[in-house]
Amino acid sequence: MEISIITSSVALIKDITTELTRFYKFTEAEVSSFFESGIKKYLESHLQKYLFTKTFLFRDRPIYFFDIYFPLQLSARKLFGGIQDDIGALIINNKYLSITGGAGCGKTMLMRFFFLNAYSNFLRIPIFIEFRNFSFINEGFQDYIFKIILENKISPNDKIMERLLQEGKFIFLLDGYDELDYRKKSIITSEINSFIDRYHNNNFIISSRPEANVESIPRFITYNIEPLSNDSIISFIDVQRKNFHDATLLDKIKTNIEEIKSSEIVVFLKNPLLLSMFILTYEYYPELPKTKSRFYFNVSDTLFTRHDAIKGGGFQHEKKSGLQREEIEEVLKWLSLLAFIENKFSFELQDLTSILLKIQKLKNLSFKVDDLIYDLVVSINIILLDGAIYSFPHRSQQEYYVALLLSQESVEFKESFYKHNLNTLSGSDLSNFWLLCIELDKESFYSMYVIEEMHQFLKIISYGGDVMYVAMQLMKYLDIGFSYIENIENGEMVFESMTTTGNVFKELASFVVGINLNVILYRFAPSAANPIVRSLINKADSDTRIKSEPKINDHEERIVKRIYMSYLEEGDFRNYLAQSRLPQKIGSFCDKLNSKILEIEKEIADLKAKKIGLLNI
Repeated sequence: MEISIITSSVALIKDITTELTRFYKFTEAEVSSFFESGIKKYLESHLQKYLFTKTFLFRDRPIYFFDIYFPLQLSARKLFGGIQDDIGALIINNKYLSITGGAGCGKTMLMRFFFLNAYSNFLRIPIFIEFRNFSFINEGFQDYIFKIILENKISPNDKIMERLLQEGKFIFLLDGYDELDYRKKSIITSEINSFIDRYHNNNFIISSRPEANVESIPRFITYNIEPLSNDSIISFIDVQRKNFHDATLLDKIKTNIEEIKSSEIVVFLKNPLLLSMFILTYEYYPELPKTKSRFYFNVSDTLFTRHDAIKGGGFQHEKKSGLQREEIEEVLKWLSLLAFIENKFSFELQDLTSILLKIQKLKNLSFKVDDLIYDLVVSINIILLDGAIYSFPHRSQQEYYVALLLSQESVEFKESFYKHNLNTLSGSDLSNFWLLCIELDKESFYSMYVIEEMHQFLKIISYGGDVMYVAMQLMKYLDIGFSYIENIENGEMVFESMTTTGNVFKELASFVVGINLNVILYRFAPSAANPIVRSLINKADSDTRIKSEPKINDHEERIVKRIYMSYLEEGDFRNYLAQSRLPQKIGSFCDKLNSKILEIEKEIADLKAKKIGLLNI
């Protein structure tokens, strides 16, 4: 496979070179300069980076990608089935794809598979962008793309680049939309939309957790990653056999799983990350955990235990920093929290050093920062170093440490965090973090955060009034907008997408009820044929409601028109909503939310009663 990928990449570049010189009159020297100046280096470095990769299970050395890659199943509405054998058709038939899935479901591995497959199947020039790295980038989205490909070199390279973009020679793989810094998210999203508008002939694939509002980006068809089946769990383990250090241990794991396959707790193993955690920790923890948080505890404990293993003669490995295990765990919890508040999931050395110095002062610890970083990366291997970027093996492990710290802190600290810090993370998918909070400190999380926020949410949207008014308030509060594409030549207009603010209230309400509010709104998007909608978009103002897109070809031009429902007069709003079933759906959603709040309040009361009962024993 490695040889075929390299051969295909050479053939792809050769084909593009021929096209540029033959049809667009660039000289061979200009084309050669373009590929040699940046794009060839970029492709070669990323090919090696993804062809030999580290995973959660194989974190100490790079492994050949196709020896450990396990094909995942995707679903999109009525379309079900595996994609691993026909990725070319998926990309050709869907130029704009969004891949969603919860924490640890395999999104990044799938995106790397897209990258490598684009080579081997002679599809497009793949460009892989990790959104988490935008914390370190000052350029806009398009400037960043040009920078990494052209290495800041200009004419004639920028002209060739422009031609390739216009002709659709690239596939852009945008990984981790949910990891964008919330302070930059709206700006970068707008820049992405503009980039796609201008270079719409290329392919674009975005990955994200489900609640990060990626579905609001125009044009994109969303595919969801399906959980592993019981048979796939066993197959996943078999795939790891070639590189795993102990085949006998894998056989024991398979036997254990076969025995508990009908148990409810086996559902955790349908997640590739949690399954990998189970394999990693099985030697020390052969019993399948009953909670997600226990998986993360087992991983942390296993990594420390491996390092602290007693050798003959009672020798114990010393850590370079001189810190005890409990002190390092305290550092990890505070590192996770301080980064989490800033929406950081990876660090450059300067950022990591700065945070560690703050923790050193806060916790009155004595260590050299360089020595502690060595312990975290090498001795314990709980922080990974990829190039010049430090990160936890997975974002969800960072979320575990934050939830763990909160569960151990004072009431005043928790109240302050929930009131002042959590709601600033608007636009991030927090569902995994919330689940961990429920497992580790249910009473505090429910009483200090969920109940308070949901009562506020229902108050803002005037729950208890007539459903029409509730629907109006909700759509205004979330700043709902609907986009349409109009064909200038024939005046036809079709619905394109829905936009909504990344709002923690909305995300938490969806989390509590278990129904994605975005999906409800999307299904009842106003028809472009609706007279009220037509009237509004016909008088659209240039400042807020209309923008032009580039020509699709020489004979056709389209314009995107976006309506924000908050612009509608109340009478028009009511008339439009009266023609749809949206008010009833929103009303039903709010009723379920209110019922869930009452259920949670009873659960909190029961938890408190049990504590009082235990104290009276």
